[in-house]
Amino acid sequence: MSSERFAVFCLKKSSTKFALGPPDLDPMDYGKDGEPEPHLLLRRRRVGLFATRAEAEAAMAATAKQMKGNEFYKSHAFIVLACVDRVAQEIAGSE
Repeated sequence: MSSERFAVFCLKKSSTKFALGPPDLDPMDYGKDGEPEPHLLLRRRRVGLFATRAEAEAAMAATAKQMKGNEFYKSHAFIVLACVDRVAQEIAGSE
């Protein structure tokens, strides 16, 4: 079983930045517990994880399609990053 999952992050478009760092990347997730627009990936101060890169990309594309023309989506870029659960790897390695 792979401990790798995938997450969608956004970053503000800028022509002056040459490197990405934690302050530049905002995690995105679907809404829960009464949050607005639960069916859209938005900045919600948590990372939503997907089982595959294809699922993360599809979620990102579906949200972008629904938000077309929205100023936030015009001024930000979106990226899918692999996330590795080191705890799961350590448990699997010790068995």
